[in-house]
Amino acid sequence: MVEKSCFGDLIYKLPRIHISGHIIHNLLLREGAASNSDSMTVVIGDNVNIFDAEQFYKITGLKIGSTSFPESKQDINTSSIVKEFFGGNYMIKRTELDEAYKGLNTTDDKLFLRLTLVYFLELGLMGKDEKTNVDTNILALVDNLKKFNKFSWAHMCTR
Repeated sequence: MVEKSCFGDLIYKLPRIHISGHIIHNLLLREGAASNSDSMTVVIGDNVNIFDAEQFYKITGLKIGSTSFPESKQDINTSSIVKEFFGGNYMIKRTELDEAYKGLNTTDDKLFLRLTLVYFLELGLMGKDEKTNVDTNILALVDNLKKFNKFSWAHMCTR
């Protein structure tokens, strides 16, 4: 099920992507002034290279699409993840998300998929600090997998 989600390509591509911390470090040392806050400019020799959401999309395969979250707090109050794993409390620390995922015991495939998507997004793509709360917009959006898969995670992760 995860492979058919918006993160499927990235998850199954990750083992084939080789990351060099040395190269990334040297690129960051050459960072120039960006033309906007959603991009990074790297100067190598006489070449000015811009890394933005579009380049992030090309590397990760994440979609660039809608960036609007559900409007209403009603959506978070009916979240299946919040009800099932957090007793209706939507102020969830990242450590609580860790515990819920590691202790996951459900036969409901959709519930498993929803928690997996939130876990991967919060920890894998956004690398949130353990003291921060899980984004309530994400918890509300994951109940509608069609909207979740169309959401612009590339834009969200490059903010």
